[in-house]
Amino acid sequence: MIASCIGVLIAAIALVAANWPQLPTRTLPKPTYIAMGGQAVEVPPTACLVPMIGELRKRPNWTLRVDDMRWTDYNPPEDPRHASIVIDASGAVWRDDWLPQQALPLTAAELRDVMAAFELGCDVDESIPPTGAYEGRYINIAYGKTEKAAAMLDYHSPVVMRLGELFEAIRGRYIANRVGATKQFVMKLAGVWRNGESGDEWTKHAIEIDASKLESDAAARVAFVDWALALPRTLPAGRMTATGTFTMDGVTRPIAVNLDESTAENRGLRDLDLAQELTSWMLINRP
Repeated sequence: MIASCIGVLIAAIALVAANWPQLPTRTLPKPTYIAMGGQAVEVPPTACLVPMIGELRKRPNWTLRVDDMRWTDYNPPEDPRHASIVIDASGAVWRDDWLPQQALPLTAAELRDVMAAFELGCDVDESIPPTGAYEGRYINIAYGKTEKAAAMLDYHSPVVMRLGELFEAIRGRYIANRVGATKQFVMKLAGVWRNGESGDEWTKHAIEIDASKLESDAAARVAFVDWALALPRTLPAGRMTATGTFTMDGVTRPIAVNLDESTAENRGLRDLDLAQELTSWMLINRP
């Protein structure tokens, strides 16, 4: 019964994914930025962000945040931010949004490349081919670490394409630095899951995620390990809590997992092939 339920669930997910519609075209407004005085200013077609950054640098303690954003039609009204780069007079730091412990200071060369990208054009370039993906990318620019965006830049523009390349390159360097330590690990979890045709029965359930037995790419391994290392040792007992151990480099530590897939700490798991068995458990236990 359990196997058939999982089979039906996986088949349904595959069917939805195969027939998922392309997102409708979404056009951002003509590029503008909000000056520090509060007024909207249209950016020039070239070197589009230079005036904004020049104004910011007049301040004695300036901070600029660059957000790598995605838009979707199934996650309104807040689009997900994948990562950010925070720049100030002392340097810059890249940080993943789902796993904020994934952070990396930019090298001097990377920082120069980011600042040079601001001199590119913000207008849409129709010659840039579409990605064919289900989600689009755009860039937000903000005055400060936590402030709202003062500028939004469309995906098909030279500045965003270049910043997107730099975001990927910096993430790639973080993964390369971490991947060697994430090749071997084992996670063991036990708890209960929903069972029976009515969905009202609960039975014991356990899983083991052994990296040596699963195929995965470097990015997925690093993300899964970073997520696991941030797990608490204990959580309140209940149907939505699984407990167990995480072993890596010969060290075993107790862990507890909230089986609610909608929580902020779990929102990126569905994208990790290593976590398929765990996310299936979360789906079955969904209230």
